[in-house]
Amino acid sequence: MFVLTVHFQIHPHHADAFVEIVKRQAINSKEKEADCLQFDVARSETDNSHFFLYEIYTDAKAFEAHKQTPHFAQFNAAIADMVADKQLGRFERIEP
Repeated sequence: MFVLTVHFQIHPHHADAFVEIVKRQAINSKEKEADCLQFDVARSETDNSHFFLYEIYTDAKAFEAHKQTPHFAQFNAAIADMVADKQLGRFERIEP
């Protein structure tokens, strides 16, 4: 399985708006994409503008398909001016 991690640093005055937008993105991804197995959103306890996403897809091709969805395009457009920094990590999940 393919795992994507994303650290978002959001401009502080946009942090609360980002919460609503990223929650909708997580719901859309899980409900509309059979190959999106998990989409978790977390917010730092010490920095309200730092967010962490943990996403699991059946494989890297499923993640590439995710990036072609209308909800992904809408999400990216909606947050474009909110993001101060974004860091991605790509992993292969090792199951127990």
